[in-house]
Amino acid sequence: MVFSPDPATGNTYVAGFNSDDDTYSVYGPQQNGIPQGKYRVTLNIMVPTTAADGKDLPAATAQSWRHLAEQFNSKYSGANSPIVVEVAEPNLDIDLSKY
Repeated sequence: MVFSPDPATGNTYVAGFNSDDDTYSVYGPQQNGIPQGKYRVTLNIMVPTTAADGKDLPAATAQSWRHLAEQFNSKYSGANSPIVVEVAEPNLDIDLSKY
């Protein structure tokens, strides 16, 4: 997840994932959040190459996942992303089901 100023001026900020509570945090330049403003949020799925047991994914499964990831990434990556948010306070909930 990346926050890019909208319109594209200034810095972009990468979100870090916390697997303990399934949240993301964006620390910003001073490690205390990002500047207020409008941001386009981009998302990118990476496809795993192995299953939970450590074995390689079957070829058909890997191909299917790559195809789904390509569709998702083309919709939500870079300037294509429809997710635009206004950052005005430290906590921001983004309901991805809207998109």
